[in-house]
Amino acid sequence: MKEKVVLGISGGVDSSVAAALLQKQGYEVIGLTIKTVSAPDEEFAPAADGREVCNALGIKHIVLDVSEKFKKSVIDYFAQSYMNGETPNPCVMCNREVKFDSLLMCADQIGAQHIATGHYAKTHFNELTGRYSLMRSKAGKKDQTYMLYNLKQEQLSRFITPLSEYDKPTVRAMAADMGLMTSDKPDSQENCFIPPDINYVDYIKKNYNYTPVPGNFIDTKNNVIGTHKGIIYYTIGQRKGLGQSFGEPVFVLNINPADNTVTLGKKGEEFMQSAIIGKTNFTAITEPDSAIEVYAKVRYAAPPSKAVLEPLGGGLYRVTFDEPQRAVTKGQSIVFYDEELLLGGGIIQD
Repeated sequence: MKEKVVLGISGGVDSSVAAALLQKQGYEVIGLTIKTVSAPDEEFAPAADGREVCNALGIKHIVLDVSEKFKKSVIDYFAQSYMNGETPNPCVMCNREVKFDSLLMCADQIGAQHIATGHYAKTHFNELTGRYSLMRSKAGKKDQTYMLYNLKQEQLSRFITPLSEYDKPTVRAMAADMGLMTSDKPDSQENCFIPPDINYVDYIKKNYNYTPVPGNFIDTKNNVIGTHKGIIYYTIGQRKGLGQSFGEPVFVLNINPADNTVTLGKKGEEFMQSAIIGKTNFTAITEPDSAIEVYAKVRYAAPPSKAVLEPLGGGLYRVTFDEPQRAVTKGQSIVFYDEELLLGGGIIQD
């Protein structure tokens, strides 16, 4: 009897090729589309596209409505983060709170041994420690281990990553060779719940009855140097779109919702040597009780940089970089590695 695997399928090229590869490897594949908005299946594009892909491959397709949980765990978090002067990472939150729990729940209900996605990552098991983790894939800058640092051991132990040995151009070429209708489908947008014709500020204003409150731009000595139009419009490291000229390039260094100020600094001042992270999760290792050397990424697109991870107690850690990092942003994640092996990560607190 074939082993069953529940694959998260969105109707995109990555999950489509992942489904076809799993089939070739001898699995019984069940495609699961996670519906994140309350709407009929035929009006939710990923469900309609996912069904078309599954029909083409001859595999079962299931749609699971998680719109209520997604609203509370991802969209509300997204909006509240901006209103609190932070910059959210909704994909990280969705993976942690919604996507993988849904895959496991469905797998358990239908008796599937495995779960899978079209993420670019490689599963790893250390026989000495008995711990599961991930390693960077062959996708280079498209590698997605950064987004998956919150996975728990139970999830990782059943996780299959069919695309670990491929990069994006190769996957698109494979889709074309397989005759999949998704071969030239554009990559999905970052915030899947925001319509493409609206920006995040207008989305939050409309859906959360939020009115941005103007306040002061200040310099690093707390001198008032201008007026901003509301903290929701800004993020750490931002240079353009400040709404006024300061005679020289300036960058957003800090956003303080308590006094509604936005601190600006000169070029070079947007770099930081260290940061405090919390809400940590460790994969390849247990929580360290002393300082360890790591390679850390301060955002998805950032290159890894040598750093020291130091426990502070209470679930907090200080990350000190060998080289200062640009725009270390509250609400984003710092994810750390041992060379190619994912160790864990946490959310920037300060």
